[in-house]
Amino acid sequence: MKLRKELWFGFWLMAIIVTAIVVLMPWGHITNAHLGLLMLALIVVAIMLGFPTAFTLMGLGVFFGWLAYRSVNPAIAGQQVFDVMVQRTYGVMSNDVLIAIPLFLFMGYLVERSALIDRLFRSLHLATSRVPGSLAVATIITCAIFATATGIVGAVVTLMGLPRWRPVRSPRGAASAS
Repeated sequence: MKLRKELWFGFWLMAIIVTAIVVLMPWGHITNAHLGLLMLALIVVAIMLGFPTAFTLMGLGVFFGWLAYRSVNPAIAGQQVFDVMVQRTYGVMSNDVLIAIPLFLFMGYLVERSALIDRLFRSLHLATSRVPGSLAVATIITCAIFATATGIVGAVVTLMGLPRWRPVRSPRGAASAS
């Protein structure tokens, strides 16, 4: 099995990180600073192994929280960690500001369905057809205008990420994809 150079680089980097952890960590007397560095190194290794970032952060946070509570009271460390996890989850879910995110995404979807941005994009693409890279220029200008109008990136990403492939006629008569 032949591995690409990027994979070899990643494996060597992970090996260096794990070796540094094993060799340099004072296993007899671990302080909070050592635990922080260990957690950072494990996050880097887990993400490089391909684990999703959200689950990596959540899992390592629970594990290191359990380690911190275990050093104070080992009998109820698990209960305390899960209580904190539930409290933080409820605290984030009860934040009223976060209700704006699905509404902005809905607004982007409605603007896309009304073909307002599609017409803006087509007119900008036709206006910049003589410029090299006119498709990229038209896309960037359209995204900038819509981001200025809405004020949130999520709506622009949703809007521009929806597949809308139709040929656009340039002034020269040749068809190009947009």
